[in-house]
Amino acid sequence: MTVRKPLDDIIERVPALIKGKDVGYLQDTINLEEAIEPYNRKETVRLYYFAKTLKTAFEEILMAFSEPIGRGFWLTAEYGVGKSHFLATLACLLSDDSDHVWNAVHDDDIQNYRFQFKKRKLLPVVAGLRGKTAISQDRPITLLEQLEKEIDESISQLGLEDKINITPVAETLNLFDTFAQGLQGAINSYAQQKSGNQPSKLRKEDPGRFADLIRKFFKDNKLPFEPKYGINDRLLYLYKQITESDAGFNGLLFVTALKSERNDGNGMKLGVVT
Repeated sequence: MTVRKPLDDIIERVPALIKGKDVGYLQDTINLEEAIEPYNRKETVRLYYFAKTLKTAFEEILMAFSEPIGRGFWLTAEYGVGKSHFLATLACLLSDDSDHVWNAVHDDDIQNYRFQFKKRKLLPVVAGLRGKTAISQDRPITLLEQLEKEIDESISQLGLEDKINITPVAETLNLFDTFAQGLQGAINSYAQQKSGNQPSKLRKEDPGRFADLIRKFFKDNKLPFEPKYGINDRLLYLYKQITESDAGFNGLLFVTALKSERNDGNGMKLGVVT
């Protein structure tokens, strides 16, 4: 009679990584946002097993996203079956064409898709919308506000704040001019402290930088920032700022986690704006 080894002896558990350091083992699903951060991508990909039942879907998504057309996919399954790791691995490969990430792929067929993405680089944005609806906040928020927040955090995590400015310049400066003198003074002091330049000179010579500091003043003080613009114009502006910067991105990759209305599992949305 064949004696089977204990399951713990034949599977590789996923290490829990915090700031790139192994701090034990995950006992639950991975944190999607942490899993796609640059210092975790190699390990996220290395530990993913391309099961036959999922490999076809994985290849279908990779093939679809290799084309310069906006796409979207909806993934739904029971809690704990591996949706987060599936999407995290996809996000890592779609947003990073470096050797150390793609060489971590164990499957040769999946490895071959790397050549499809030589001219594609997507900014990964994890938009976790569960628990962030208007009724769950002290102040009602819009979907646009939440997406802006997630994009801003992604840019910051990737260290691209000096390359990508998502602040709507004209609208922000117009809004600044309507502020009370006391608020303008506080913002000017903040801008001078952060930039080392006189606010009036900064506004004249680098209005984009000045507008960005206005937005960051509100962010640091946890105040609502509400310049006047239409949602379509705002989304188009965000897209252009990201794809026309010298950071090398030619699209955005949104990964959104949602709770099933039937409470029988969780759904996740993967989409590309290009």
